[in-house]
Amino acid sequence: MTHFKTLSTLLITALSLTVLPTTTAPVAQAATWHRGTPKALQGKWRLGSVTTAFVHLKVTKTRFYFYSFGPLYYLKNVRYRQVKPHTYQIRGYEYSHQKMTDTLNIRRQKPQSFQFKGIYPNDSWLDFNRR
Repeated sequence: MTHFKTLSTLLITALSLTVLPTTTAPVAQAATWHRGTPKALQGKWRLGSVTTAFVHLKVTKTRFYFYSFGPLYYLKNVRYRQVKPHTYQIRGYEYSHQKMTDTLNIRRQKPQSFQFKGIYPNDSWLDFNRR
């Protein structure tokens, strides 16, 4: 009788290990930084309904230019990572003012528009449309 109990316990254990799915939590992967800028963001952009002479962006494969009322804001050697679907962080060397690495946040709304979190910590989201 003890052999039967031992054999049935081993059989149930083996079946539960092979049949039941594993319950381990998936391992979180850190977002990867990619060289350049996303193709969806490359091109010339303007701020909402404001004329292009005042506020606009130019995004190339390796650079990010922000023209506004003040002096030019310019990132070179740009890298990006996707934080959420349609949300990116862009990091590059800020060449024009502080001469240091800076990170920007961009949310893609539609194919012809996106939102850019300004260059200062308390800035609001700015809506840009393709030029």
